This record gives sequence, C-alpha cells and structure tokens, in this order.
Amino acid sequence: MSCDVSSSPDLDLQGRVLTQLSAATAERGVSLLVIGAAARDIMMTCLGLELGRATRDLDVAVAVTSMAQFEDLLSVFPRAVGRGSHSIVVEGIEVDVVPFGGVESMARRIAFPDGFELDVLGVAEALGAAVRVTLPHGVTVRVPTFAAQAVLKLFAWRDRRYVTRKDAIDLRAILGAGWRASQLDRLYTNEWETVERWGGDVVAASAAVLGREGAALLGPAGWAEVLGILRDPHLVESLAGTAGSMAGEFLLQLEAYREGFGEVSS
Repeated sequence: MSCDVSSSPDLDLQGRVLTQLSAATAERGVSLLVIGAAARDIMMTCLGLELGRATRDLDVAVAVTSMAQFEDLLSVFPRAVGRGSHSIVVEGIEVDVVPFGGVESMARRIAFPDGFELDVLGVAEALGAAVRVTLPHGVTVRVPTFAAQAVLKLFAWRDRRYVTRKDAIDLRAILGAGWRASQLDRLYTNEWETVERWGGDVVAASAAVLGREGAALLGPAGWAEVLGILRDPHLVESLAGTAGSMAGEFLLQLEAYREGFGEVSS
C-alpha cells in the first residue's frame, strides 16, 4: 500500500526532517519507520482527514544490527540538549530515535547506556506492514497503519502513563479516525456484521476492526501484552478517564477494540 501527500503544506516540516534522516539511514542500510504523533498525522492526511494543527513532535524507529551502528547514525546530527541519549536535532526539531531489530533483548526491550529502557514490542511487526508514503520534498518513508499505531500507542501509554497523557490522546484520535472519510464506505461494504454487532455504532465497529487487524500483526507474546492491558479494569478506567467528559465514548471504543483483538488471538 502506498500514499502520496507530497502536496500537503501541513507536512512540509516532516518532509524536510525526514529527507535528512532518510538519507542518513539509507547510506547505512538501515530501515526507518515513522512512529508517534507524526505517524498519526501522516496517515490522517492520507485518508483526507483534517489535522487541525500538525504536531511538531517527530519520533522514528530504526532497524539496526548493533548499538555501534545506532550511535554511528546519531553522530550525523547534533544531540538534543537536556534530552535522552537517543534524541537528536534535525532542521531545528528534536527527534527521538528508537533502535530495534538486532539490538532487542529476548523481552523485546532496548537498554540505553544512560540506563533508560524502552519496550519495542510491535515495532518490527509495524514495519513489516507499513504504508509507503511520499511526503513534501519528495521523500518516501514507511509509516505504520492505524492498526499498528494503536498497538504501539497502547504499549507507550502503559509505560509512560504517569508522566504524560499524550499517548492516551493519540490512541483516542487513532481509534476515532478509522470510521471517517473513505473508511466509512469500507465499514458498510466489508464489515457490515461488525457494524450490526455494535448496534450501528460505526465508531465502535471501526475500533473493533482495528483491534482485529492489530492482533493479526502480532504473535502470542504480543497478544498477551495487549490483552493484559485491556482486561485490567483499573488500567482501562484510567485510560478512558483521560478523555474527560468523553470518557464513556472512549470506554466503548476500548471495549470494542478488545473484542476485535480477542477474536484473532483466542
């Protein structure tokens, strides 16, 4: 699957930054995947959805064979002052760069020299199913599908929920975007049984479809991690509570997402 949003002025900054990052990774034979809020904005643009104001946050993941290769890649750019050891500055923008692949532990975690650890479960799987997107300035990058983004955001929220709400906000945006634009036609054409099961609620039905597609990306270890979150009432209530007055709607989306995920993993 591919998408061309090279004429989008909202993604000009991402295009400039990723042009430089893509050149550095290509020179070293390293695969690059856009993740985080920028990935959400790019996919929403591919679907023709309004962004409001595009994020200036940019996170990427890189498939490296060793931490030495990772450090060599980072050395091309200035380090971000006061940020983690994996943060650099490109075109004046701070970019968090997450290594994965040959540097993962058996538990699918990365340990940085400064003691920081990061869970990268699902990143390699997201790369395997990524969409090729052409951005302004002609650079083509790989971006996770919404299904993959939802999985990654759920893990990120679990790990960072005490320090930031942005992962919950991003997850809600992802689950709420799947039914809009051309996706609505897809729901009524290919997922009518799912729509009926959720009483005609296309928002919930879309979340269920994303759950099923997300489960299809992962193996048993990934299923256990996701369902461990979604079957914990305290975690789900905490996650839904980040939506404030819309907590009830978000809770329904999470319930539908869990049901869809369980269909594949069971």
